[in-house]
Amino acid sequence: MSQRTLDPRMLDTDTALPAMSGAALTNIPAGLTFINTADFSGGSSHDFTATNASKYDCYRMILQSVVPSGAAVYAEFRTSTDGGSNYDTSSGQYQWAVTKLGGDAGADVLYSAAVIELLGDASNTDTVLGSGANEHGISGWIDVISPHLTTHTTVQWQLSWITNSSSELNAVAGAGTRKSAADVDAFQFKFEGGANLESGSITTYGWANA
Repeated sequence: MSQRTLDPRMLDTDTALPAMSGAALTNIPAGLTFINTADFSGGSSHDFTATNASKYDCYRMILQSVVPSGAAVYAEFRTSTDGGSNYDTSSGQYQWAVTKLGGDAGADVLYSAAVIELLGDASNTDTVLGSGANEHGISGWIDVISPHLTTHTTVQWQLSWITNSSSELNAVAGAGTRKSAADVDAFQFKFEGGANLESGSITTYGWANA
């Protein structure tokens, strides 16, 4: 097989091709865009307002060991259509389903709910967590898909945590949706019963429209 010798002049900084983004070659967005990070030491919820919602097809929230104050509380998620002035909490506003691994393995589905229960059915002891010595906060990700469209906004997530009741790892993969079609411009992560976000952080990224 014949070989060609590379002309050293092609490597000269004056004649070499400039660096290019892969997105320019593939017409695929370069990836996630960092938006903000919130570090917690109190406060009743994490409220994110999409100030430029039409720019992104999806928002991804990365949870890093988010711990509630108190004990035995549930993790909840809600959406807003008025910039966060009001979060939709009416009965039957959401439906959700999760598959769980760990001490309370199985599946939960709720077709008519006032909130998305991220960790599963609130009646099960392993779907709760607190700030005890043997507990680890929630870590993982939550995706909010196409919130800017007037449709049924979908939420998907994968989360893990350790509860004091079992001292064992629990994990869920889940999906939820609004049952009414609307453009969503804010969403909220919180713990039920008024428990504060004691520690941990949430970093939010956006996938830009092509």
